[in-house]
Amino acid sequence: YKDGKGNYIPNTRFNSKGLQLGMGLIKDLGSFKIYYDYLQPKLGMTNEESINVVEEGKRNNKHWYQDLAQHLISSRNRLFLGDYKLELNAAYQFNQRRLNGNSQSSIFRLVDMDLNTFTYDSKLYFPSSETTEFLIGLQGMHQSNTNHEAPNHIIPNAKIDDFSLFAL
Repeated sequence: YKDGKGNYIPNTRFNSKGLQLGMGLIKDLGSFKIYYDYLQPKLGMTNEESINVVEEGKRNNKHWYQDLAQHLISSRNRLFLGDYKLELNAAYQFNQRRLNGNSQSSIFRLVDMDLNTFTYDSKLYFPSSETTEFLIGLQGMHQSNTNHEAPNHIIPNAKIDDFSLFAL
């Protein structure tokens, strides 16, 4: 982009691709929905080294940029069982994060990591009145981060599990 004085700010270009899909079914028994989202931005980075290698006016990222990809698959479901209502939701998200430096350097890919996240929750709503509502449920998450051969590991390799039961 150009600043207020008309000067180019080096390597501030970005290119992005995306896709969103969704489908569902709604019946008396309940609703069942599934979604898919994909986003792939490539975001330029301004730093001292990029100023010397980036050409003005070029639209494609070649030096010093983040190359990201995100896939998200989610499902939202609701079942009506007499006076009870059951909600079941789940999602899986896969993120790739790559930081690419100077393509003329011996090390081009500086960061290369994958983050996988699976989340889920379910809620059972009991028959309610105008003044009360009661529900029980569970929710949780499993997440793992994996670094690949790139030299920089900005987030360490890790696995996290989270689980809870609740009643309201």
